[in-house]
Amino acid sequence: MRLFAAIRPPDHVLDHLSTALAAALPPHPDRSSPLQPRANWHVTLAFYGEVPDAAQTDVGSELAEAVDGLGQFEIELRGAGRFRRTVGWIGVGGDVAALDRLSRAAAAVWPGDPGRLGPGRAGDAGAGARGGWGDPGAGARGGWGDPGGRRGASDASGGRGRGNAGGRRRRGEAPRPHLTVTRAADRPATALALQALSVYAGPSWLVSEVVLMRSELGMGAGRHALHTHLATIPLAGR
Repeated sequence: MRLFAAIRPPDHVLDHLSTALAAALPPHPDRSSPLQPRANWHVTLAFYGEVPDAAQTDVGSELAEAVDGLGQFEIELRGAGRFRRTVGWIGVGGDVAALDRLSRAAAAVWPGDPGRLGPGRAGDAGAGARGGWGDPGAGARGGWGDPGGRRGASDASGGRGRGNAGGRRRRGEAPRPHLTVTRAADRPATALALQALSVYAGPSWLVSEVVLMRSELGMGAGRHALHTHLATIPLAGR
């Protein structure tokens, strides 16, 4: 099964984004919506790829151990754009340094070896799935990957600290971290909507938990990926 760790924004944050998207991209009576299902909106921390079914519980336990002691922090959705022409994203701002630490911890859980599991050291790029700022290898085995697509997206922006997590990017790359809202960004109307949302700023929220999810490509409504919640891991209080 394909597993990933993520942050799920709360309903009021998704409501705000939904309103902004509806204003920028009115529904077309003759076309299906170009947007990903709202149920699939999330900020990926680490994409583990294919994991043996029997290892699901172990991955959940190791993820809980890896993020143990990491505190809660505030972020917000900010900005928009597209990469690989078809993928539209909403960026993340706020305490991206804390988000980076959380991603590195989550990415260290699964080394890609079905014979063993172990969190290793958070931030140790050799300890498992790639993640964290400045790691252009992020993607198929973790970090700021995109579990809803064929490959994870990567970025070598190297941005740090508070502010917009998009940072400086190579042409055609996605910001890291981000929330994918569409895979039809090549449609003219969708591209214009994403351009209009480049100044988007959503409400901040307190990240208090990490979720472990399963992704089944093409199994959801409209042949979108079906994301199933497997476990919730709370973060330490502030």
